[in-house]
Amino acid sequence: MSKKNLDVIEFGGKLKEIRKTLNLSLKDMEAISGYSLSSLSEIERNITNPNPKYLLLLAEKFNVNLNWLFTGKGAMFSPGFELSWDFGKDTKTILKLFYLVENCDVFRYEILKYFLEYLDSNYDKIKQYLPDPQKL
Repeated sequence: MSKKNLDVIEFGGKLKEIRKTLNLSLKDMEAISGYSLSSLSEIERNITNPNPKYLLLLAEKFNVNLNWLFTGKGAMFSPGFELSWDFGKDTKTILKLFYLVENCDVFRYEILKYFLEYLDSNYDKIKQYLPDPQKL
């Protein structure tokens, strides 16, 4: 049994969970990432910290939610939404909204759901106070 380095952040279990969820072996991850099998094994066993480039690779290639990886909050994977509509300058805002909805706690989710239902059921009454989309 190897001595654990006190400076190692315990990413190992989460990285293994990601790999297993994606149905990938360590050998698969070696081929995808370019990191050696022994390095990946040491990371998953919390012997060494992963290189930040490895974490970014997971985020970019597999949509891994780095917030989940670092804090355990939110979903394991970031939303991979491809918006079929172009919201112009608001496209980024809409994507952020999707991300926030996916990663919010139950209380905030219920408030947001109630608010959206209220807006939907009262749209005709509220419409007069909304800005004209053509003028934005």
